[in-house]
Amino acid sequence: MRIAISTRWIGGIGGTERCVWSMVRALRAHDVVVFAQEVIPSELLPAPNECEVRLVSKELPWPWTILRHVLPAKHRVLGAPHGHFDVYLHLRQGSVLTHLITSTVRGINPAGGDVRSLLRDIPIVLSEAPGGEVFAPPATTGQRLLPPPLIRVSDGVEPVSGLPDEFLLTVFNPYEPVKGADILARLAPTSALPIVWCFSDRTVPLDADTTRVPGTIPVHDPSQGALQYLYSRASGYVSFSRREGFGWAVADALLHGLPVLTRKTGCVHFVTGQSGITLYEDEAALEVKLSGRPADWLAGEKVTYDLSSLSPERFVERLQCWVGDASARRPSEPT
Repeated sequence: MRIAISTRWIGGIGGTERCVWSMVRALRAHDVVVFAQEVIPSELLPAPNECEVRLVSKELPWPWTILRHVLPAKHRVLGAPHGHFDVYLHLRQGSVLTHLITSTVRGINPAGGDVRSLLRDIPIVLSEAPGGEVFAPPATTGQRLLPPPLIRVSDGVEPVSGLPDEFLLTVFNPYEPVKGADILARLAPTSALPIVWCFSDRTVPLDADTTRVPGTIPVHDPSQGALQYLYSRASGYVSFSRREGFGWAVADALLHGLPVLTRKTGCVHFVTGQSGITLYEDEAALEVKLSGRPADWLAGEKVTYDLSSLSPERFVERLQCWVGDASARRPSEPT
């Protein structure tokens, strides 16, 4: 398959960048072109032999924005500047590519945000979780389940000093209120175990005041090796997020087999009901759970997660089925 991915960033350290890295890694046997607005050196920057990276601007200037609606018809006859792709995966903050490419199928990964403004160009929303949050009106758009592949970034381990014998881990960048930095600030002092909070400002600058939280042990911009160490040493993982598209930090906790305390959001839908997940509905319930230890959350059960539905192979299979379905319906009409 030939796959186009449109993203604001490639590299960096946030959830969008992790999503791009994971998709590229799963598609190593295929022809992948990433159209990015910015390249940020990091461990989440794919290797040169894994994909081609092309820099593009976010928007066409007025009045050239009308080309988005005029050029696709022309491209079907004469060919698009960057050619035809089997799949066009658009991450919400990326550049719209309909004036640059044609594709058999195209869809929007909401990346945790509203995509109503993009539906005219790309009418399919790629949901990252079954029964997850809806980031566009379901009555006005198609929807297809396409969770990103869950792949461990690194097996290397870099010890982190100054840790207590027992601690809870949380990993998020407080870019938006939905991540729950205010909840962390209120509840961290009441937690039975200290909370190690990992965050990074490598992709988007952070206000230093938002990361000074009593009751937490801050770890600024940890390497992937340091994150591996923290996940392997933590007694449990706690998510303060009100909403997630996929929720990469929770997904990593699942990969490491940690007890997880979270709302029912994002990738949690794939393991709800499995031993190891403890759900809470509101801040009051979270406070009660934090007053105990992970062993109390589990009530004697062992942590066991089945993550096969999030494998790289399953991701590629979903793409191939999508392209096959579209080709069977319209064998000679790319979109």
